[in-house]
Amino acid sequence: MAIISNEFIQQKQRSNDLEDELQLIQKYSKSTQTKAAEQDELKEKQQQITTLRNDLIPRSTTDDADVLKRELITIQQCMNEMALEKEQQIDKLRNILIEKFNLSIHDELINANTSQIEHEINAIKQFVGVTHKRQENVKNTVKYMRNRLLENQTEMKQLKQTNIQLQNDVQIEQRQIHSYQNQTETLNNEIHLLKNNQVIQTKIGDDQDNDRQNFIRQIIQEKDQYEQQIKECRIQIKEINNQRQQIQDECDHMSKQILQITNEKNQLQNEQIRVNNEMDLLKKQLDENNKDKV
Repeated sequence: MAIISNEFIQQKQRSNDLEDELQLIQKYSKSTQTKAAEQDELKEKQQQITTLRNDLIPRSTTDDADVLKRELITIQQCMNEMALEKEQQIDKLRNILIEKFNLSIHDELINANTSQIEHEINAIKQFVGVTHKRQENVKNTVKYMRNRLLENQTEMKQLKQTNIQLQNDVQIEQRQIHSYQNQTETLNNEIHLLKNNQVIQTKIGDDQDNDRQNFIRQIIQEKDQYEQQIKECRIQIKEINNQRQQIQDECDHMSKQILQITNEKNQLQNEQIRVNNEMDLLKKQLDENNKDKV
């Protein structure tokens, strides 16, 4: 009702203004005898006044209520549509804001994870470099140990062969000593017999005493030679035994070295296996980190 009243007041005011203007024009027309164009303008103003007067004719209350009701319904529909549109815009903006917020958090997480992954990758690369160097050292050490082991085994084999040769020499010397001892014993028996015969022949006055004495001296000289040879053989046997003992000591020392080198080589091989396993594990982790980073 307030809208209709305001409209009525505005139309009433406009009508009054037009009437005042019309009176002014009529007054001006009578006093100055205006031209045909001014008459046409006057007619137009009169038509406008007539139209406004017709608009000012009171309408029925029922018509005003229906018009107002329709206007209210229309206004309510417009307001509902505007409210719905605003809600849709708000939801859209809210979804955009949430999406941007989630993307921001996701980017922060990605940046944090990327930084952590890069740090881990650098640490892994450094460890891999150190491990490569250590692995190379292990390989060189194993190679050195293997060469030493082969050298020691070769030297050990030579010492054993020398020991066998010395043992054979000892056996030969021992057999020679045994032969000399037998010959010496035979000569001693002969000397003993000759001396007994000499005593007998002396008693009976045998003329061949000088020859017998010479023969006895010859046998005694041979016996002395055999005894000297036996003495020399025993000295040689003693020297050979000393050499054998020295060789045996060297063999024992070499055996200990071979055992120690073998144990060290096995430890290094186990260390190399462990390093290889660590390398494989680190490579696997590095591949997984690269996949996560992508």
